[in-house]
Amino acid sequence: MNGELLSLGLPSGMLTIDDLFPPAFREADITEEMLERFFPELPSSVIFRHGCIVGKPGCGKTELFKSRAKHALDKYGKENVNLVYTDDLRVAIARMDTRPVQYLIVDDASKRMSSRAVFEQREVLGTFNRLRHHYEDLGATKGIVICEFGWQRWKDVDPGFRDGSSIIFKTGMTTSDEQAHIEDIIGPAYLGRLGWIWDQIDQGNDKIKGLSVGRIGPRPIDQGGVGYYRYKMVWNFPDFPEILLGDEWLDEKGRYIEPQNNVDAMTRMAGRGMSQLEIAEQLGVNQSTVSRGLRKAREAAMPA
Repeated sequence: MNGELLSLGLPSGMLTIDDLFPPAFREADITEEMLERFFPELPSSVIFRHGCIVGKPGCGKTELFKSRAKHALDKYGKENVNLVYTDDLRVAIARMDTRPVQYLIVDDASKRMSSRAVFEQREVLGTFNRLRHHYEDLGATKGIVICEFGWQRWKDVDPGFRDGSSIIFKTGMTTSDEQAHIEDIIGPAYLGRLGWIWDQIDQGNDKIKGLSVGRIGPRPIDQGGVGYYRYKMVWNFPDFPEILLGDEWLDEKGRYIEPQNNVDAMTRMAGRGMSQLEIAEQLGVNQSTVSRGLRKAREAAMPA
């Protein structure tokens, strides 16, 4: 490829691949550094990590979450990680405990963290901004609070939730306005690379889903802050939790419903074929609580 000529239809001559995309941009792989920064060694105090994964439907965001979650469990030990998977930050906050690592994944974040509902976000954004202190209020004296959001269109999430120190783009965007925002974060060279990745995904190339463009927020673009992020699909990961939907775990006022009272969640899990023991383990309650909840649901469904 080096030295290959490309014609851009310009009368003044020809440009090479090196002219358009310098080798440093073509070859940079920042996967390991992004992982080391986002999942550091256990500290002697309380620290916070904020990440974002953005891309169109079908680009592999959930698989990327699984890959990163498995990395966390392998590194810190399953017993040390509180892994929460939800579509609402309020549910994630309610499920926090004092284990050394709190990994809160908020997928489809635009549903409840929308930039179009700024006034509704004030309270939860305030809690998010002091998430490290909330962890300490629970009784933790040291550990890591990791919060990572996933959504489809960059501008659809409130700015307070998308200014992460770790940002991974899995596809580009169609509109020039959205593209301009992404270019500001990853630069023009990798915006072009991201567009190529998206085009490959759109043409049915599933293998390319393991390639994304990452940005290390604190590091400038021209100093290694942008590069490729690679991951492998996790095909067998039974420890990845079922998603906790805000529609089922929050009441009409947005307050968290305790697991032992959440009959709707128990019924949904049973409908998916989960045993009472599996449901109890997932919810962190006794099996007898699940049995009572399912019996209550059956009685309520019986005709009068």
